[in-house]
Amino acid sequence: MKKIIVSIAVIVLLVLLALYVISCGKSTVYDTAAPTVTSTTPADAATEVATTTAVSVIFSEDMDSNSISTSTFVITSDTGAVTGTVTYTASSKTATFTPAASLAYNTTYAATLPVSVKDANGNALAAVYTWSFKTADIISSSGLVAHYKFDETSGTTASDSELDPNLWTTFSLN
Repeated sequence: MKKIIVSIAVIVLLVLLALYVISCGKSTVYDTAAPTVTSTTPADAATEVATTTAVSVIFSEDMDSNSISTSTFVITSDTGAVTGTVTYTASSKTATFTPAASLAYNTTYAATLPVSVKDANGNALAAVYTWSFKTADIISSSGLVAHYKFDETSGTTASDSELDPNLWTTFSLN
């Protein structure tokens, strides 16, 4: 019986030795690099951004979706934080913040990602990532158009003539 136990022990040791020899010279590569932001929408310092725009960021590698949320992907203006929802699409490595309501006109917003945002291997952003953009003015490039009816006889009466296009006079700020 003793010989059987010794034989089994020798076989196990030989198998372990063979596995060790086979693995020599090979190293396991671990991802220790911090993820980076490769692009944002809107771009940093963008102007004339539509108030209905969703804000998104594309990362350099697969991210831990649990580390990307409304508490780690924050949009703010002078009036405070914007409420909304955050989604992460793994196939495009894209996180998207969708505001709950339209953004305010002619307002500068900052988007911030803290170092608690991590890639799929647990590596955090190397530093807080922030970019900003400004929404468009309420008056678009097409200008503002108003329709009025003037009483040319007295020269003093002006009223909205929206219902009667035959009386329209058009003013444009262009």
